[in-house]
Amino acid sequence: MSARGEHVGVDSFSVINNVQYWYRSKVFNSFMENEIDYERLTEKEEAEECVDEKVAILADWILHAQNCVFWTGAGISRSSGIPDYRGPDGLWTRYKQQQELPQPVDLLSVTPSFSHLAITKLIRDGYANFVVTVNVDGLHRKAGLKFPSELVNLHGCVFTERCTSCRIELERDYVVRKMKDIHDHRVGECANCGSKPKQA
Repeated sequence: MSARGEHVGVDSFSVINNVQYWYRSKVFNSFMENEIDYERLTEKEEAEECVDEKVAILADWILHAQNCVFWTGAGISRSSGIPDYRGPDGLWTRYKQQQELPQPVDLLSVTPSFSHLAITKLIRDGYANFVVTVNVDGLHRKAGLKFPSELVNLHGCVFTERCTSCRIELERDYVVRKMKDIHDHRVGECANCGSKPKQA
């Protein structure tokens, strides 16, 4: 990345290719379990009345909460077309069952789900305060949440670069990560503090 924010040779990122790389690495397998919890993989469906009752309870909790913080993971982005990891049809599950993985997802064209938009609306209307997410897809930002006052991305975001010296964050309209290393952002010379990336 140049100081002017120009795009300099960043490879296209896809969720699937990144996951495939990590699945095949010894590092990934040392972090993940080797067994599949088949009980957890069973999709459960509840009667509409039961769901309505649970939604009413949740709404009451949100309405009466002093502070409401949402914690989101891969499941919130499934209806946007991004596969989850450990669900019945998740990437990790399919890999461990030696099934074919789905086609790569173009994160630039993915749009926020109803859930992303509903959470943003709850925050805008003062019913909720904050979102903590482990997703790197940028969909909470696309839904309108402001970083860092309304959102924190625990694993970063594929559209955000951070200077390692002054810590300024720059949001881009392209994916800034390459497939092989999750910490491979290339900011170039920082326009804020002038620092340059360290040579590996």
